[in-house]
Order: sequence, then C-alpha cells, then structure tokens
Amino acid sequence: MKICKVTLRRSRPGVLRCFATAERGGSPYGWKKSRTIRTGSCISSGFSPASVESDLETRFEAIIANPATHSERDLEMALEISPAFRAELGLDRVMRQWPVGLFNENVSRDNRVFSGGKSAIDLMGIRGRTLVLVELKKRGNDKVGALSELIFYSSVMRDALKGVFEFEGGSRARSAGITRDHLADCSDISAALLAPSIHPLLRDQAIITRLNQATALRWKDRPVRFEVFRIGSFPEKKGDDFVIGRVL
Repeated sequence: MKICKVTLRRSRPGVLRCFATAERGGSPYGWKKSRTIRTGSCISSGFSPASVESDLETRFEAIIANPATHSERDLEMALEISPAFRAELGLDRVMRQWPVGLFNENVSRDNRVFSGGKSAIDLMGIRGRTLVLVELKKRGNDKVGALSELIFYSSVMRDALKGVFEFEGGSRARSAGITRDHLADCSDISAALLAPSIHPLLRDQAIITRLNQATALRWKDRPVRFEVFRIGSFPEKKGDDFVIGRVL
C-alpha cells in the first residue's frame, strides 16, 4: 500500500503559504520537517486489475456482512474499487481520503488555518480533464450540510488547480491513484454528493441548477459543477456490485 502525502503552498509572494498532508507508512517524497497528519490511504492507480481483484472481495465483504451497520469508511473503501461506481461517474482514476487541511508555513497545530486533523475528501477521481470530488454519506445520514462540505472542498481544490496553492515535494512519479501531475492537467471540477438517501432540498432540481448557474458566473476559470448521485442498492452476496444512479 502506497501513501499519499500532499503539500499545498500559496505561490503568490507575500501571502499565505498553506499545507495539506497525509501519511501512511513511508514517504516517497523529500519533505521539510513537519508534523504529519494521518488521514487515510491512497492506493488505487487507475485501473489495476491485480490490486482490485485482491481487495474487492475483502472490501465488499464488510458491506455484505453488515448491511445495516457498516461504517462510512467501509462504504468508502468498497466504492473505491467498485466497477459500478467508476462506470456511473465515468472515472478513469480514483482514490480515497485526499487531505484538505491548510496550514500557515508549516504543518502544526499552531499554524492551522482551517480544518486539519482527519479532514479529507472522501473519494476523488479523474474523468478526462475533470477533477471529480465525491462527498459520501452512509445510510441514515441525509443532512443538507453535505452541500456546504462540497462547496468548501471545491473552493480549496479549485485554488489548487489555479496555482493559488502549489504542490511541494520531490518526485512526482509514485503509485498513488492521483498525483499532482494528474491534477495539473485538470481544467474543471465536478463536485458530487453520493448517498443512499438524499435530503429533499438536494433533490430539488431548481436549487442545484441555481447553484450551478451561480458558480458558472463567478468561477469562469476552472469552473465547478455540482451533481447528485444515489446508491440504489448495495452488494448482498459475492459477485454483486452497487447500483448507482444520477439524481441531478
């Protein structure tokens, strides 16, 4: 299992320099000394049949064995390697737990600007030249606040794509699902909510349409579009997959 460790630094002179890091195991990068924040793993490298097959049965078993009580982490890990998830969202690459903590100059509790700790985008993918951010909710969690999380993540990653934050580190070549080289090629963002049940306000086409109209007017460079998807059914036995459909 490879790690994903990312640092964001504001590139404009005289203004805030920010960092976001995640670590599991050793680091493929050369880094300044800093306190790292453990936020998860980054293991999928595009479509890798060997790694997917070795993990798929184990990850899906957590869902099959605990249909009503599985954790959001279990759901996240299963979706990361779900062919149905990739197909419905049109993803070429996918990974989980992309960190979004920002810090002033160095990663430390005292330098935190916002978030930090285990704050991360649940699932992130690449669709052509579109960066896809997925806010995932499990059964019973249909709070409307999921939309504000997506707006926040979109704002942070849009600034990263624009170069307001720049990535800092050593070699770009590593076996993670998404690298900074992949991000450098992205021209726009899709921010998607994915859940088994969707809050009524977020099923209202008028609300999502107005939000997309507003972002289209304000964010013309590196545009952001919001989408809503529903998990219609879960795997119930070996060989099953998720059924996922677009709501808006």
